Amino acid sequence: MGRAASGDGVPKRAAIDPRGLSNLLQYAFILERVAPGLARFRLAGQHLTQVMDMEVSGIPLTALFAGTDRQAVSEHLTRLFDGPAIVELTLRGQRRFGRKTPSARMILLPLCSECGNVDRALGVIVSEDDSAKGIGQMQIETAHHRAIGPEPEPGKCAGMGTTAPTRDRSSFRLVPVR
Repeated sequence: MGRAASGDGVPKRAAIDPRGLSNLLQYAFILERVAPGLARFRLAGQHLTQVMDMEVSGIPLTALFAGTDRQAVSEHLTRLFDGPAIVELTLRGQRRFGRKTPSARMILLPLCSECGNVDRALGVIVSEDDSAKGIGQMQIETAHHRAIGPEPEPGKCAGMGTTAPTRDRSSFRLVPVR
């Protein structure tokens, strides 16, 4: 499913310590790649549930977007997992009469499995203000990608035909903000 990471740039999922993210947990979520261009929510913090005005665990990320942007979301997910790359999105919600158009920012950070496959992502979504509550189907205003490390190469893992990377250094780090 995800390409194997070289070990240079994408941290392993097991290396993420939720205790170091305690002040971000309400904004964080984990995506699981289920097919090329498709990922579903495994876990989601309270903020995303409030922004979407529904529980999102188990549903595909693309379901949160307007039909016109779903293909673009699939393309961003492909770059996230196959690049691998960090994906940053600026989002806007459905315009509502007499209220400010809701907006939010989302970042998606690829994660490796123990076998070195990039098949999970740590995400964070933050809305600018309370106007984003019940944002409705989102649309992408801007998107930016940053490749991580060298081009990954398929590897070998015991029992699955792929191997884990030999090096385990990250090009990005999660640092708790106090």
